[in-house]
Amino acid sequence: MVKRKLIIFDLDDTLLNDEHAVTELTVRALDLVREMGHLTAFNTARSKMRSSDIFEAVKPDFAIYNGGAHITDCEGNTIYEAEIKKDDCNLILEEISLITDRYSVQNADWFYSANEDYEAPDVKYFDFENEEFPTGAYKIIAFCDEPDRLLPVAEKYGLDFVT
Repeated sequence: MVKRKLIIFDLDDTLLNDEHAVTELTVRALDLVREMGHLTAFNTARSKMRSSDIFEAVKPDFAIYNGGAHITDCEGNTIYEAEIKKDDCNLILEEISLITDRYSVQNADWFYSANEDYEAPDVKYFDFENEEFPTGAYKIIAFCDEPDRLLPVAEKYGLDFVT
């Protein structure tokens, strides 16, 4: 009897090829793994929205998004989330804006950037300085020439700090 296992894959340079796509060979291999009775999951720093096409192609038993802050089952239903609450999110963004104007927020629905020049098909500009962010966030990303200046903000709010 084979012991059932959960096999977790990263996306970039692991599940995805050099063109950032899932190949038919990969899909067949994952199907075979599941036929053997094992479970599959992918783990990514990307949001659910930024990974939806991969989710549809791979059909994992679980998907881990935003570095572990959001986990869904095989139907895309949230089974775990560690969201930064709306009020804390706005306080954090206020403090970050004093250090850098290059930051973004990922929530359940979209990727928002404070930088109007940031161009990507799934990014929306948000005027964080003049508007309250309307939701909580799974992830806040800040770009700074001296990243250690952001560490006290992360520590103050009990956030993971990754450079």
